[in-house]
Amino acid sequence: DDGSFLPNNNITRGELAAMIARLSYGDDLPDGMYQASFPDVDSDAWFNKYIGYLEDKDVLSGYEDGTFRPQNYITRAEMAVMMAKAEGYDISGYMSSDELAYPDVDEGYSEWAVKAIKYLTDRGIMEGYPDGTFGPNRPITRAETVATVNRVLADMTVGNIEVLPSDMTEAH
Repeated sequence: DDGSFLPNNNITRGELAAMIARLSYGDDLPDGMYQASFPDVDSDAWFNKYIGYLEDKDVLSGYEDGTFRPQNYITRAEMAVMMAKAEGYDISGYMSSDELAYPDVDEGYSEWAVKAIKYLTDRGIMEGYPDGTFGPNRPITRAETVATVNRVLADMTVGNIEVLPSDMTEAH
């Protein structure tokens, strides 16, 4: 309400689902068209239809216990996997001949995420930190999320932005 963006705040799994679904479908996804099947996503939650939409498109999945945990902050590894699926990148057999660039992400880190992380970082869509780590278990910030999405959408023509939120700086 105050016009701020809060770039250093983390983003939740529900918020990211809504962002990706809106970018894919548009802002006018009809209510009731898609419903999330996860038991912890309330049927009247504002993000339910977006989670349901992405679930239908096989872009996201829940945890082993069948939950989605929409209020949890999304990790950088989860973001990499969701973006790879949303864009339809074929990462099934991907692993370049180079070593993984991050000491905190290696072949044994996690089968579900390592290929997506490698694929997105090889293409400059996601980046690591100045200390050489990727931070796969760190929650992703709103600024990092927007930077990642913008890199995916780099080929799109975007109008000039004339008004920025008051809490944005050149660094963002």
